[in-house]
Amino acid sequence: NRGPRPAGRSVQAVGCSYLEHAESIRYPQSSEHLKRFQAGGPLATYDIEDLVREAEALHICPFHTVGDLSMEGAGLVFMTYNQLLDPLVRFAGGYDPLLEDAIIVVDEAHNLPDEARDIASFRASSEELRNMRDHFHDLSTKLDDEKVKQIAHRLVEAASSLQDWLWGVHNSSGKPSARLNGITLRPLGADSPGVRIAPGSACLALVKHCGLESVKQVDRDIRDLKSLRKDLMWLGLESTAVRSAAVNELESFLWKMRFVLDGGSEDYRLIVTPGPCVQFLCLRGAIALGPAVKPANSVLLLSGTLSPFDVLTHELDLGGSRAALAPALRKSSSASSFPKDCDQQAAVPRVLKMCQAPHHKGLENMCLARAVGCVGILNLDSRLRARSTAYLDAVCEAVFVLSGAIPNGVVVFFPSYALLEAVQGRLQGSGRQASLENNGRRVFAETRRDTRTGSGKESQGKSELAPLGSCALAGYRTAARQGPALLLAVMRGRAAEGTDLRDAEARGCFVVGVPFPQLAVEVELRRRAPGGQRWYEAEAMRQVSQAAGRLLRHAGDFGAAILLDVRFAGAPSPLLAPWLRLLLKRSKLEDAKADLVNFFQRRGGHMPRCKGDLHHDHHQLR
Repeated sequence: NRGPRPAGRSVQAVGCSYLEHAESIRYPQSSEHLKRFQAGGPLATYDIEDLVREAEALHICPFHTVGDLSMEGAGLVFMTYNQLLDPLVRFAGGYDPLLEDAIIVVDEAHNLPDEARDIASFRASSEELRNMRDHFHDLSTKLDDEKVKQIAHRLVEAASSLQDWLWGVHNSSGKPSARLNGITLRPLGADSPGVRIAPGSACLALVKHCGLESVKQVDRDIRDLKSLRKDLMWLGLESTAVRSAAVNELESFLWKMRFVLDGGSEDYRLIVTPGPCVQFLCLRGAIALGPAVKPANSVLLLSGTLSPFDVLTHELDLGGSRAALAPALRKSSSASSFPKDCDQQAAVPRVLKMCQAPHHKGLENMCLARAVGCVGILNLDSRLRARSTAYLDAVCEAVFVLSGAIPNGVVVFFPSYALLEAVQGRLQGSGRQASLENNGRRVFAETRRDTRTGSGKESQGKSELAPLGSCALAGYRTAARQGPALLLAVMRGRAAEGTDLRDAEARGCFVVGVPFPQLAVEVELRRRAPGGQRWYEAEAMRQVSQAAGRLLRHAGDFGAAILLDVRFAGAPSPLLAPWLRLLLKRSKLEDAKADLVNFFQRRGGHMPRCKGDLHHDHHQLR
């Protein structure tokens, strides 16, 4: 609804005909339309395709219909991480009122800290800051209202100040450390040439240096931006106001700066990298999660790999150590809701409950877990300094010997593409791959492509299969259902997370090496922060647990998990998932093969038929 036209404006933009028609027929608010979505109606439970067909038939906007339906009292609302955590998306979509006294359930919650940290972080190159400044300046020239002109001019100055500071640092790059505007930057280390860092207090000082002095001021600017959007629509600049980078970029910049002002400087680090680029790196997901869930009644975090809980509690501030900044789910005699006033800083304590579902009573009959630390006299050590040809041959031998005792599909996970490709090369060069294929086991491999996340971070995972290998995963799954197959894949890749490999598609899961997060600048600073080393180790063990979880997708599934590294050959790490820790035993290669033969012989009467799968069984173990 555009509302009343600003005084003195003679130019009016043409509105959205779909939205205007929906408003004219009161869709979906009128009883005639609303009953279609209520119990017993044809759209009581609908998917996207149903709503699109409805929208095409009635010439209405399905996007706005979803928002209107949620405001009419939807009992169940599905949201993405961004819609929950990113205030720009949350407020623009009108989702914030839906969270009032709601029960928020987060599935796959082990991904929540990373998503929240990323949303609360800010990164921009000098060129991006210049473009931002130019966009803001361009907007200011199209406005008559002095109030909004002042906002635009102030943010032009903010972007300019940040860019000027960044160039000042860049021009002093020959010095071991630089001090500008009271901020001292020091080199990160010899392994990160050209990277300079400063403590979180420098982020706060730099935001204030840009003229953004307080949360109250930023909140006022954000509120005024909403009026600015509406004003620009009446000026005939709707596409600029709604869809372009200009106003969205402006508001996003303000929200990122607000996180720094409100979040506590100890949870940030200032980074300057060659380019030059500046980054305000958030170290704890609580900064973005806290404001998002503050009005909720309860928050449930669900995942098969949430443990160890102490790492998660620190990361998301579930222990309530900083109640003013995050959802304080700490022990208390009551479970009261947070104060409804968003400006009120004190949080009402809640009860924090941690629980684990009981293991399946037949878990030992469902999964065999072994740790193999050596092949012959050679230790399996994936660390870079130990990656000799002999090591690669030992890994190939272990894969060749053990996969021969496993029916149908075997997935071999590596911590990086570099190690995957090295092992694949030795499998081919040694003739073992030909032997596997001669024995009927087809071999597939996930292939690398230059992938980067939206924040510009290098990623070991979030991989995609390159175009020539885009059907590798699908081909492997088909082959595994029909007979022996082997897939070489990477941790944090497509096969490791988000792919449901059921039954014959994954009877065996091998983990080669320890999948520590790649030591990018962000990871290194996160590791140096309080509790960071335990977080770093927990991330690696979580990936191992995630990979092993590919085996057991429902109560009738079964398979074997083999960890191939000497670092697994001692006592099971307390950071592994409890069910895997319970089953894991140290073993020699020959003994592990014998155990595999016995395990699958015992399960022989329950092997699925090649042409069938058991997707009808929904009792999944997560």
